[in-house]
Amino acid sequence: MKELLENKWQQAMSFDQYAALMNRLVEEEKTTGPNQSATMVQHTKMAAQRIKKWSKIFNLSNEDSELLKGKAKGQNWLLITEAWCGDVGQNLIPLQKIADAAGAELKLILRDDNLDLMDKFLTNGGRSIPKLIVFEADSKEVLWDWGPRPQESQEWFLGEKSKESYSYEKTSEAMHLWYAKNKHQALLCEFKERLG
Repeated sequence: MKELLENKWQQAMSFDQYAALMNRLVEEEKTTGPNQSATMVQHTKMAAQRIKKWSKIFNLSNEDSELLKGKAKGQNWLLITEAWCGDVGQNLIPLQKIADAAGAELKLILRDDNLDLMDKFLTNGGRSIPKLIVFEADSKEVLWDWGPRPQESQEWFLGEKSKESYSYEKTSEAMHLWYAKNKHQALLCEFKERLG
C-alpha cells in the first residue's frame, strides 16, 4: 500500500492542474474516463460551473481557519475524482480550502486510470467518488479516508436509493439543492472533528 500511495502521489495533479484540465475539457466538449456521451460531457460542464461558483463564495471564517491551522501538517491528501462527478464539483473547493488552512497538501488523480488504488477504498462495495485518502507524507501510513459526500447527505442518499420509487434525476436534483442550502457546513464540521 505504501509503495502504491507513493507512486500515485508522484503522478497526481495539483489543484491548479486539475482546474486547467476541467477548463480544457469544457472547451473541447469532452470529459474524463471512457464514457464520452453527451450526458457525461454535460455533467462535466455542471461540475466545472460548481467549482467556479464555490471558489467565489465559499470561504473559511477567521475562527475556522485558526481552529484548523496546522492540524494536518505533514499529511498528504489524495483525492480520487473524475471530471463528470457532481459531488466533486460540490466538494472540491471546500476540501482545497480546508487542506490549505490545515497545512496539508492536496492532489488529485482520476479514478478510471487508478482502479488499483480505488478498489482499496470502496464505499459499500462501489467505486464512489470523490474519495479522499489522508496519509502521512513521510511514512505513507494511511490515517483515514473520506467520501463520497458528507455523512448527513450520504445517509439521506442511501435511504433514497433503497426506495422502490428511486429516481436518479430527482435524487440528484435534491442532493444539489441540499449542497446549496447547507453551504458546506456539514463537511466543515466533519473535518474539524476529524482534525480535532
